[in-house]
Amino acid sequence: MARAELTVDTPSFTSVALTETAVDAADTGDGDAFDNDGKTYMLVCNVDAADILTFDTVTGGTEDGLAIADITNTVANGVDVGLTAAKIFGPFDVGTFNQPTGDFIGQVELDYTGTAAAITDSYISVFH
Repeated sequence: MARAELTVDTPSFTSVALTETAVDAADTGDGDAFDNDGKTYMLVCNVDAADILTFDTVTGGTEDGLAIADITNTVANGVDVGLTAAKIFGPFDVGTFNQPTGDFIGQVELDYTGTAAAITDSYISVFH
């Protein structure tokens, strides 16, 4: 399954709207990816009333020849779209999180493992 590439926005002093991407239930397993310069952040909002969103931030780095473990993240269930139902993640160190090879070299990969309801009721914005 192919990953969807998320848009990375660059805010400015004149106010740039963030691109809000709805997560698709088909993204379970191989999810999304985004370009990362080490100063990139991700805002995740889960508006599902019942289910927690769970996803892994896939690490591409190694330390002393050993793979760095992926990081499991959760976003609590909520009923309102807004900052009270959102979490911010980042910045993502390029040596730890960027994929060193493959189709998504230089990108951070996300794998969704939560329920289909939580996945389809979640939104992501990426910015730096």
